[in-house]
Order: sequence, then structure tokens, then C-alpha cells
Amino acid sequence: MDNTSATGGILRESGAITRIEIENLWQNVISQISGLPGNLVRPAFQEDPGPTPGSSATWAAFQVMNGDATNYPVEHHYGEGDGESVVYDQTAKNVLVSIYGPGADDVADMIRRALHIRQNRDALRASGVAVTWIDAPIQLPELVNEKWLRRVDLTIRTTIDIAGAYQILNLLRADGVILADVHTGNQLKDEFDTDRVREHAN
Repeated sequence: MDNTSATGGILRESGAITRIEIENLWQNVISQISGLPGNLVRPAFQEDPGPTPGSSATWAAFQVMNGDATNYPVEHHYGEGDGESVVYDQTAKNVLVSIYGPGADDVADMIRRALHIRQNRDALRASGVAVTWIDAPIQLPELVNEKWLRRVDLTIRTTIDIAGAYQILNLLRADGVILADVHTGNQLKDEFDTDRVREHAN
């Protein structure tokens, strides 16, 4: 069982978007706006990548690269139910899309244009991903099996809103002592207990 603010100890984050979720999101978006079948849009690094499509096929590989964090997270407590605190953070990540094959130039240009359409960005924004800039496509032919394969790289710059929840529960009761120096040699001491306040309120 995870710790809470009531148990003490290290609190574990939950609910923040993961790298796998970001990759799945981009795989779907790239496939839909480019028209490439889903099996021809793949993460650049896979444990078992499978065979590379032939030179006559147009396909894409992409990778989500780490960028800069703002380092200005904001914590907000929500009192519904038992309560929880959410830390809102933002990080920059670049998405490098490498398109291979005879239609590489056209697909790169299509992706670049399509991401300027607001409706096409809505699926990304719904997951907290905002496109901030798209670099010009770069041609980088790649030598594969002694044959030159057309390759075009497109870098998409993004910022990602991240919300991580922590089980910091509502404060149900507090007690303590308030000490104040009224003047030299005279100190005010007052004990408090929120349960007594609750009793008087009833």
C-alpha cells in the first residue's frame, strides 16, 4: 500500500503522463495526418524492431527526446473526498520524425503543414502536449545494403503539461500552542484545538 500524508514516509506520484503514453499518442497522430498505415509509423528504438520495410515503401520512425524542464512546478491541494495534492509541471520535449522511402519529402511536408491546423493539434492538447515550433525538413540520405535510401528528418518542438497527484490528505484536526511576546517580561500563551472550535460551531 502506498504511503499518504497520514502514514508518513515517501509519497509516490500517480496520474502523470508517461513516455509510453506520449509515444503512443504521437504514433497515432503521425499515422493519421500522414496517411501512413500504423505499422509503418514506429518508435525509432524497439526491443524487437522487426524487418525494415523495403526501399519502395514510405515509412516513418520517431523518437521523443528529452528537453528542458521549467523547474517552476506549482502544487495545488484539492479537498474533494479525502483530498489530494497535484503538482503541475511543464517540460520541453522534441519529437524527431525520420521519414524513409520515395515519398519521404511529401510526407514530411504534409506533417509540417497538418500540425498548423488547430483541429489536428486538439488530440495532442487533450493530453497536455502543445506544438511550439516545427523545424524545416532536412534531407539525410542513408546508405542501407549498399543502396542510398531517401530519408527526411523533421523535428517537432513541444511543451508538455504534467500533472502528478500525491496522497496529501485533508487536515481534519490540529492542536498546538500559540506564544507571543506582548511586551518585555509578559508572554501570551494560548492553546488551541480545532475540535473545540468545531464543538462551539455546532
